[in-house]
Amino acid sequence: MSEATIYNRKARYGSLKVSKAKRLRALEDENAKLKRLLAEAMPPKAVFGVAATEALGFEVGPENFTAGDNMLCFRVMRQRLYDRAQGRG
Repeated sequence: MSEATIYNRKARYGSLKVSKAKRLRALEDENAKLKRLLAEAMPPKAVFGVAATEALGFEVGPENFTAGDNMLCFRVMRQRLYDRAQGRG
């Protein structure tokens, strides 16, 4: 193991006991695996739709994210930005 690896691990896991560090590493690996599965299962437009739904508070489907400046997502975002700039939101 290189000195750089040892230094990085000490910086990352510093005061953790070995068992806790192993558990943290296992959780990080599981999280990365789940992220890969989600990325494979949901196309980017669907993920953007979920994020927009959370941010805007109403259902926004991936069909609203096709090309074009006049689509629902862009109209809503422009309106929300305008409202925020005017101090109304």
